[in-house]
Amino acid sequence: MSVELEEKHNLVLPGDLLECEKNEKTIHILGQGIYLTYDNMLYHNNKLLATNAGIEQYKTIGSNNVCNIEYNSKRYIPQQGDYVIATVTNSYSTHFVCSVANFSNTVHLPYANFPQATKKNRPKYENGDLVYCRVKVLRKNLPAELECMDSETGNKDGFGILEAETGRHSAVLSCSLAYCRELLFNDKGFSLLSKLVKNNLGFEVAIGVNGKIWICTKSLTETLCVYKILEACEKANKVEHDGIIEKFVKEFIK
Repeated sequence: MSVELEEKHNLVLPGDLLECEKNEKTIHILGQGIYLTYDNMLYHNNKLLATNAGIEQYKTIGSNNVCNIEYNSKRYIPQQGDYVIATVTNSYSTHFVCSVANFSNTVHLPYANFPQATKKNRPKYENGDLVYCRVKVLRKNLPAELECMDSETGNKDGFGILEAETGRHSAVLSCSLAYCRELLFNDKGFSLLSKLVKNNLGFEVAIGVNGKIWICTKSLTETLCVYKILEACEKANKVEHDGIIEKFVKEFIK
């Protein structure tokens, strides 16, 4: 799945009309920080307004144009198309009940939203399991719906349960939403993960825009090393990243 970002940056404040409205740009999916008004549905006179102060940003995911307001926050509100790390809290005959953020409404993960799922072939997850998935549908006054596959192809595409194999060690880091989005979508301008690989740190990672990062390596010391590096780099400038990586690699690995 290709993700293309536009370089244009536009600062908006709550209540501002977005540039895509002024330029009549087609937006298929609305991200965080945007409100769709219903002033006149009969004549299609709806408007997109900003609900948070931040940077208006556009990206293309597959064939869909996505618009969102980039701002820093620790409170996650589900948006269609978001990649999240969910925790299974309960299960019913048709779906799992999951949590994507503390002190927020639960979301549903139907059994039908898994690849090759049937009535007999249901995924078997336990309470407390971590699942990497994507927000599929948002409905008013109803829980958001997640999926563990690509809806267009039906393939797994890296989604599913997050668990360490035998002999490997994993950990979950909680951080700000903006930091997770930078790691997930801006590898060219924010190449922290690439720098870790260049320092011979082999690891698996799953990043959810709900403020969760899952890390898995072959040893406990490497897991702690990657965890400490990601935690320290969140509040540091980009120019300080190399020094932070070198410091923790010497402390835990060499």
